[in-house]
Amino acid sequence: MRYIGRAGSLYTWGDGYHTILGHNTAYPNQTPQKVTLTHRVPSEHPLAVYTHPNQRRTTQPLTQLFLKVATGPYHTAAISESHQVFTFGVNTYNKLGHSLNNKIPCRVPTLASNKVVDVACGLDHTLAVTGKNYLDLGRVYSWGYGGENKSFLYTLMFYEEPGALGQGDWHNYNIPTIVKDIEEVVSVEAGFYHSLALKSDL
Repeated sequence: MRYIGRAGSLYTWGDGYHTILGHNTAYPNQTPQKVTLTHRVPSEHPLAVYTHPNQRRTTQPLTQLFLKVATGPYHTAAISESHQVFTFGVNTYNKLGHSLNNKIPCRVPTLASNKVVDVACGLDHTLAVTGKNYLDLGRVYSWGYGGENKSFLYTLMFYEEPGALGQGDWHNYNIPTIVKDIEEVVSVEAGFYHSLALKSDL
């Protein structure tokens, strides 16, 4: 599912299995509950948690709204009004694009210098499209499962062919990586193990 429109607040409810609702808990919600957009900031506070060697971080509220939201079976990606990507949910194959707290929306750091205009979530991969006002012109980024280290459970459940990342190999990608040979993309979509991009021909 993807919503495209004016900026607004995000509400989720239903099964909270594996923290996929974005409320810092795995418990289900029977009624809509607002998702608090948060981010990690450097901190010298002694209770701050380590998220990187020699770097402490704490969670702070971010007073922004959402422009777009995309959901997969087990993770969610959202674009804030500053065109930054935030993800939360199950981080299998590093499809969240970060190693931060997956219970709450956390920014994908490697896309921080880009204006992101669209996102899509597959089963184990994520796509993003950058805009025209920052570094790139309609470029697609992909990350997550590309074919490596398929678990035994996934082998039993799915007979997927690698290639959903569009990187030309069977490798998994931990961070957003540009998909070569395609530009001027205006939107993307993702299935379980395949991807689509709508390219502008104007």
